[in-house]
Amino acid sequence: MSDDEPRPGSVEELFARERALVTDLSAGEERWQRIVQTARWRRRSHRQRYAGAAAAVALLAAGVAWASTHGTATPPRPAATTVVTPGPTQATGPAPSTPAPSPTATAAPGLARGAAVPKDFTVLSLSNAGHGHVYAMGDASCGHGVRCPVLAGSADEGRTWAVVHAFDGRTVPDPDVVGATVQPASVLSQVRFATPLIGWVFGGGAMQTRDGGRTWAPYPHSGDAVVALETDGQQVVVVTGQRCGTGSCSGQLTLATDSVAQPHGVAGGGASADVGRGWNEPVLALGGGQPVVSVWTPVGGVLLQVQDTESLSPGSQGPVCRGGGAEVVTTDASAHPGLVGLCTTQGAAGSLGYAVNTSPDGLTWSVVDAQSLTLVNGGHIALAAADRSNLLAVSGGNPSIHGSLKVSHDGGHTWVVPAGAPPMPAMGWRWVGAPGGATFYAIGGPGPAYWVSHDHGDQWQKVTIG
Repeated sequence: MSDDEPRPGSVEELFARERALVTDLSAGEERWQRIVQTARWRRRSHRQRYAGAAAAVALLAAGVAWASTHGTATPPRPAATTVVTPGPTQATGPAPSTPAPSPTATAAPGLARGAAVPKDFTVLSLSNAGHGHVYAMGDASCGHGVRCPVLAGSADEGRTWAVVHAFDGRTVPDPDVVGATVQPASVLSQVRFATPLIGWVFGGGAMQTRDGGRTWAPYPHSGDAVVALETDGQQVVVVTGQRCGTGSCSGQLTLATDSVAQPHGVAGGGASADVGRGWNEPVLALGGGQPVVSVWTPVGGVLLQVQDTESLSPGSQGPVCRGGGAEVVTTDASAHPGLVGLCTTQGAAGSLGYAVNTSPDGLTWSVVDAQSLTLVNGGHIALAAADRSNLLAVSGGNPSIHGSLKVSHDGGHTWVVPAGAPPMPAMGWRWVGAPGGATFYAIGGPGPAYWVSHDHGDQWQKVTIG
């Protein structure tokens, strides 16, 4: 952080200043539901500020920026570094969850381990655990018109797939709420593996396996719901929220760490901040010495960093963000990862421009280029970084204007649509990841397939799971 850049204060001070500018309105359930709906679709309302008159002709939808982190493909990928973060403390914090002591989760009928992946499988999340092991979390029909969370796995880099586990009694995300990363505690939709054997599924609830998915146990955590989880192979970092429903949480956000080798859960510890009512779309990134969380609130975005073992404080994403937090932030998948972030800077009819920011440690940020990246304004964006030079940015969320997919091979100074780009999905792109090396993953609209590139995004191949 430069000497002339404003120093961040506490989270409470930040939002106190913002709330002082807010005009009181009459309370009521109808008004609150409108506020929650706006928070769920924060990309749309956020970007309308930049689109100006073009907003009248741009068809906006909403979504989530799920950024990739080092080691696995939905955020975590095969670990090559250690992220140094404060461990859980016994300080006073939110009340821990109380999962049942049962050591395993019940498998859904008809979806036994080793069975063929159902043809109606929809992939929601990917995680590369290394040594050829790739896991895909999604949902499929489990009978009687009900869809269940299903984990599929491959031991040969995605060439063949089989059911690993189906979670009976758990629920899947609401299909009518596109891109909501905050979900009720019963939902499982995301996967992160630290090794081929040790991994987590979450999406509101959270469960852990230590035997490659044969058995699952509830993962102890504070708060009502797990809203983000990443691992670097040695530590797992978990973000939880209070009073969470589909689309948003209210009150305290807590970030805590746990050991991968000797896990104890993250109940009762970690660093917390009261982010207020209706916060949503948390994006957790590891690397550069400490984790950071980008979160959106009804009064603006904020980038949270660990201030001490008990509290989080707002950081600075650089001058181009103007104190509004990162639009999306991710960790590059190199051996010594740093952070890459995007901030909205300008708007035109149906598109938005972004500034590319980088940081070695999450504390100091520099602007790479403030004008080079423009994406179709489909409603949400996602970012992945194979290393400091090779970046992938996408947008999507709207069937009328689809989305964009662009790559940069010079650290964000220039961006192009690759010659071998995959066909544009009807809803554009909803997630990209960097599992290490020259590989990128991309997930489009609902279905059993994802796309993979092994040359930093220039050429792509389709992989069908179901």
